[in-house]
Amino acid sequence: MIDKKELRLSKLAREFNVGISTIVDFLKKKGHTVDPNPNTKVAPELFDVLSKEYSSDINAKKGIGKSKSALS
Repeated sequence: MIDKKELRLSKLAREFNVGISTIVDFLKKKGHTVDPNPNTKVAPELFDVLSKEYSSDINAKKGIGKSKSALS
C-alpha cells in the first residue's frame, strides 16, 4: 500500500487501477474540486475517500498479478 501523504493523481490512478478522469469525476461527485492534470497533488483526506471506493479495484489488480505468475 502507499503512504497517505500528498500523492500525484497519476500515482493514484496506477495504484487504484482506474483512469485519471475516473478519479476526477468521482471526486467531483463527492464535492471536491481536483484539476485533471496528472501532476496534481491530492490531499490525504481524498486518498481515504478514493480508497473506500476503489479498494476492490486494488484487490482485483493484485489477483490478476498472482494469476499471471501462476501461469508462468
